Amino acid sequence: MKTKQNRTEKNPLYLTLANEIAEQINAGYYVPGDKLPSVRKMAEIRGYSITTIIAAYQELENRSILNVLPQSGFYVSFKARRNPPSQPFEIKKPQEVDIVDLVSIVIHDSENQSLFSLGSGLPPAELLPSAQLNKMMIRILQSGKLQENITGTAEGLQKLRDEIVKFMFLRNTKVTDEDILITSGCNEAVYLAFASICQPGDYVAVESPCYFGILLILQELKIKVIEIPSDPNDGINLERLDFIISNYDIKAVFVNSNCNNPTGVSIPTENKKKLVNLSVQHQIPIIEDDSTGELFFGRSRPDSLKSFDTQGLVVYCSSFSKVLSPNYRVGWIITVIYKERVNSLKQAINVGTAKLQQLAIAEYLDSGQYERHLRRVRRVYFQNIKAIRQDVLKYFPRETIVSDPQGGFNLWVQLPRKVDSFKLYLTAKTKSISIVPGVIFAIDEKYANFIRLTASRYNEHVSDRLRTLGEIAKDMMK
Repeated sequence: MKTKQNRTEKNPLYLTLANEIAEQINAGYYVPGDKLPSVRKMAEIRGYSITTIIAAYQELENRSILNVLPQSGFYVSFKARRNPPSQPFEIKKPQEVDIVDLVSIVIHDSENQSLFSLGSGLPPAELLPSAQLNKMMIRILQSGKLQENITGTAEGLQKLRDEIVKFMFLRNTKVTDEDILITSGCNEAVYLAFASICQPGDYVAVESPCYFGILLILQELKIKVIEIPSDPNDGINLERLDFIISNYDIKAVFVNSNCNNPTGVSIPTENKKKLVNLSVQHQIPIIEDDSTGELFFGRSRPDSLKSFDTQGLVVYCSSFSKVLSPNYRVGWIITVIYKERVNSLKQAINVGTAKLQQLAIAEYLDSGQYERHLRRVRRVYFQNIKAIRQDVLKYFPRETIVSDPQGGFNLWVQLPRKVDSFKLYLTAKTKSISIVPGVIFAIDEKYANFIRLTASRYNEHVSDRLRTLGEIAKDMMK
């Protein structure tokens, strides 16, 4: 009795319960993606207080064994079972990017209505608040708020910039409307950032894998790239980045900080602070793409790098394309140091972003519907990720490894080395299926056995195509 009492005193009840649940998961009774009983139900079953159950679940969340989805419940994390995809590589000297032809083929196929897309990085129309936005556009046109035949200024409409100031404040980032310039999507924001900071032939460091749209921008600007490995759990490797910055004349660093495309990883808070400190130490700007950060699966939104920036070295880029409407092409860039240069470039490229879309999104943000919409979207994507991940592990070759996204709707899939993803892409097309081969996420072929799948929607048709894709991959193994 004395031994038992000492053990109880050493391990609080919530910790004992957390360890028991972890053992159940390790034994396979709960598999990744499974939902645990609700807090109230678990309290009834075990006879514990709700406070104890919440503490136990939170302990498992801190260990990355559980994920919490607000207003839905606690789910077994995919990290609880197997390592995420990874591809160690040696860092090379700065190289030119040459992927535009390959990317053009893939993008063209993603628009081909005769192909069933399993890789398109766009949200499904049925999840977007298109009806509400359209009504707002009609009201704006009828109200006369929109001045006809006036293009507007390069920095964008004041009302939308004011809404973004409030938007960023709620995300722990204090900015002023003067720091914000409205862009035609996040890609234009990133383009303006690179073009303002760099000259042709300059060196930049980028995380790898890296969204191919960013590589296209660097190719167009004739900027040379050093790829830094990105850890599937922690993001860009800071030690290697520090080494490269110390040995090369790096003009900027690029990262997609939260719910990364294609890996789904969010850089841990401590690493974000270290990355910003590294930027300050070397006085090198960071170009941060946070366009996927709103689609997180956890309890609270992960911080941006910009929230830790005190010297203006983080150039923040984002958009509403992934959460409200890709057709509106409304994004923004936040910068202090490079503000005048960004403004001049924007003026030269397209004068200003379309005003009607800006007004409609500003009205939507002001309406209070945004957060409710996001909660629904996150729940759907989380369930879709779970379903598609299970299908991939079921139908694909046994050695296949699938990412554990912390948000968004992309899955990064590592196939056995015998499976060439571009050949898989070509063969899948003969079965009327399109995917995105991993080779376009780097400046060489280091991800030749990777593919990106989308989990923006899931139904029996998606499952059937995944089965077909898995059979093709298995045939390639032979």
